[in-house]
Amino acid sequence: MSPALNRPLFVVFILLLLALATGNAQAIQSCDDLAQQNAHWQSELEGFVNTEQAFERFFQGRLPDDTLSISRVLAPIGVERSAAATAQVLQEQRARLQQNLREAIQLDVSLSCDEQAQLWQATRQQYVMAQLASIDTKLRLLQLAPANLRVLFRELKAWQNLQQVLVEVGEAMSSLSPADTANLSSHVEAIVDWSARYQNVLESWIPLLLADQRDMSAVNRVWKGSRSLKRVYEVTQWPQLGLAFGEDATRWQQTLMDARSELVLGISQWRNDAIWDAGWVHFGATVAKPMVFVDHAMAEVMAAPLHFWDNLSGPFLREYRYYQRQNALPSLITTWAIHAVGLIFCLVLAVKIAESVPGLVAHMQQASLQRLGSESSSRFISGVFWVIKPNAPWLLVLVSTQIIAGMAKPFSILSWIGPIGALYALFRVTRVVFEWLVSRTYSRTGEFVSPKTGEQIIGDCDRFAWVILFCGVIWWLGIGTGGGYLRFLIVIASVVIAWWALRWLLLRHDAAVIRFIPFMRAEPGKTGGNSKAEESSLGRRLVRFFNTPVLFLLAHIIDALKSLNQKLLGFDTYRSFSVKLLRARLESKVEDEEDDDVEPDENYTDWMLRPASQGMVFEVGEPEKLLEPVRAWYKDRTDENVLMLVGESGSGKTTLVDCLPDMWSDTPVQFIRFDNKTNNPQTVLDGIAEALEVKEITEVAALVKMDENIEQRVIVIDDAQNLFLAEVGHFDAYKTLMQCMNAQLNNIFWVVVMHAPSWSYLSCVFAREQRISNIYRMPRWSPQEIRRLVLSRHQGGKRRRRYNELLLSAAASSESSSVRGADSRVFNILWEQSGGNPKAAIEIWLNSAKVKGRVVEIGVPERPSATPLSGMKNDLYFVFAAIVVHRRLSTKEIMLVTHFAEPIVRHALKQGINLGLIIREDDGRYAVDSFWYGTLSAFLQRKNMLW
Repeated sequence: MSPALNRPLFVVFILLLLALATGNAQAIQSCDDLAQQNAHWQSELEGFVNTEQAFERFFQGRLPDDTLSISRVLAPIGVERSAAATAQVLQEQRARLQQNLREAIQLDVSLSCDEQAQLWQATRQQYVMAQLASIDTKLRLLQLAPANLRVLFRELKAWQNLQQVLVEVGEAMSSLSPADTANLSSHVEAIVDWSARYQNVLESWIPLLLADQRDMSAVNRVWKGSRSLKRVYEVTQWPQLGLAFGEDATRWQQTLMDARSELVLGISQWRNDAIWDAGWVHFGATVAKPMVFVDHAMAEVMAAPLHFWDNLSGPFLREYRYYQRQNALPSLITTWAIHAVGLIFCLVLAVKIAESVPGLVAHMQQASLQRLGSESSSRFISGVFWVIKPNAPWLLVLVSTQIIAGMAKPFSILSWIGPIGALYALFRVTRVVFEWLVSRTYSRTGEFVSPKTGEQIIGDCDRFAWVILFCGVIWWLGIGTGGGYLRFLIVIASVVIAWWALRWLLLRHDAAVIRFIPFMRAEPGKTGGNSKAEESSLGRRLVRFFNTPVLFLLAHIIDALKSLNQKLLGFDTYRSFSVKLLRARLESKVEDEEDDDVEPDENYTDWMLRPASQGMVFEVGEPEKLLEPVRAWYKDRTDENVLMLVGESGSGKTTLVDCLPDMWSDTPVQFIRFDNKTNNPQTVLDGIAEALEVKEITEVAALVKMDENIEQRVIVIDDAQNLFLAEVGHFDAYKTLMQCMNAQLNNIFWVVVMHAPSWSYLSCVFAREQRISNIYRMPRWSPQEIRRLVLSRHQGGKRRRRYNELLLSAAASSESSSVRGADSRVFNILWEQSGGNPKAAIEIWLNSAKVKGRVVEIGVPERPSATPLSGMKNDLYFVFAAIVVHRRLSTKEIMLVTHFAEPIVRHALKQGINLGLIIREDDGRYAVDSFWYGTLSAFLQRKNMLW
């Protein structure tokens, strides 16, 4: 019911509830009120009953005499809001009506007019029950798809218009003379007979639509019935009716044409969707019945032109008839002309803007590269822009035309920009992609592309793109014609045409394609005649004919993914992530193995952990940056004469500075190494005096005085973290070193080597005193550098390397590829687990190795888990943190910096030694084992004990 009809009922219900609330219905309602309400509800009940009867006939597949009541119910459903929201509102209304019904049954109306009160109460119950039945009908309709509801509404509107025409024809015939009536009766009977056949088709379709039935036999039967319905101009002699009834006859004819067009198009679209949803299995089963398939296919082909024309011209004809009735045809023609000009203008504008996009992308690329300093980031950004630049034009055209088409849906001509833009984008993307594929085929096979070959590639890909565009056009036409089986045939035809076109393109560049696809290459070892015989064999020809396009595309996809993976491996984040995924996959396959009783070969361990000799040192990172401050100082370009070399334990700091004399020969390089902890300032000055080859230095001022008599030199202070303890009064030695570094010395350049956690700690303690501009942080080694280090040491041990089955199982094609894959996996995992620290990498390598005679079997490298650390007391963490910060400490030094009693410290050290994370060095000091260093540092950082 409409909201207007519900308002009086709402007022009555409010009054009734107020009466119930006060407990005095007699004070509010009189017998006259009951009679008035009863009469109103009786009239409303009649409408509900008629609607329910109409829907009962409708659900049975019969059109009621008055379809207006059904249209009123159908119109708001699924249009004003979504089906779910509408159903929720109806359920809420249903619950309220059920409550009203219960109240009506329990209500005792005590008035003087008992009979009228009883009638009022019965009528109210009937009225509420009728409302409940109406809501149930709406909920039943909501179970249909929204598209089916809209189709039903349109068909009922067309049927109403058709009934109105029959009424008007009958009234017009009654006003004619008997002679005219006799002359026109046959024509009118033809219209009535046509309307009856129309009704039969519609009534046979409605039950299937309401039940959402997709039985193909019933679907095709209804579709054939709609096709048997004659076109309106074939029904009767409309010119004679026009002479008798004038413009009314033209309007009647147009109404009948619209009704038939709406019915045939609706049934055809419904049938086509049913056939398409049934899929290729149903299509194959239908093809297996040639007579049935040919009959349906031929019928679709015969009807296709008219269906396509109806779909194309329908919106224009409706607009034309509307404006014709309004006597505003000039306005319509003007509007169409404006829309056509707008369509052309938007297309030209989109294409012109798209042509200028590559230049804009190139400027953006240059600006981005100028801001980036990292070489890997620059390569990545260049690759991204390399992909975007040729594809930006068609993407812009596609997106812009689809946006305009979405905004221009009410405008029939301007909305064409959507499919036109999609076809243009299809042409451009096909040409760009296959130009890239063919060119890449030449480049990946190492062939030089001459200008002539380049022009041939462009021309061939352009012709291939035209063929693909033709396939897109016929596919669009297939959708427009509304064919069911015809759509499948169009798909098959499009695939076959595209296949032959791609086959032609590959044959044009056959030599490069065969070299690019591994399967198509001649087998190794075959020469001359054997290879030709293989090429000419029937089986190989068939394989080449059917599989070459597929293998060509598959080979490019695989090659592109491999290339992308190699490029992304240049980024530490991606490499770390991929390695973690690999480790998770490998660990999921790990099975419990029996312990191997074979003792590790200590000689192999000693060989791997031996100090690096001069011949084993190789460049890592960018060591030239280490010399830049030294060169600037030597050439008097700066007064900065201090370089701080900072790195984690085992990162290669000492090894790097030991190579400094070979890297720098302009001045002498002398070393001062503080192997033991000291806080005595004179120890620092004595070391400097020894390096300068002078007798004694008692204060920094004396060093400044003798500067002009000193030969220029570089002094390396190694293990500078031994010049302090994190306790008040134990920084004097480091303060003296800072005074020397801050002194105005022209002939000394200081290179101070510091443990990274010690440097972080001192930077916080002496934040105001030390101002060092030149800080060189030891680089994180790459997987390739870790591999060179490990293998250079492993090969010296003259043992054969072998990977266990777990690592070999991931690669499959051949033994060699399995070994290569395992080798890559091992060193990527090793890099990720060690964090790029070379000493930690060697320790983890040794932990994953099992030495059996002259064979070293390598398992999955893995650093220790932090799980054993999580259950310890905080006192132990402070002891471990002190050792990490100072690099190495004795028991008394740990007691000094932690303020813990000796039993606590010794207990912590014992726990650490038992776990293997603490080692006791020869001089009695304790340090963190390189194997545990990364795990312990990360754990303490999470505990906020390291900064």
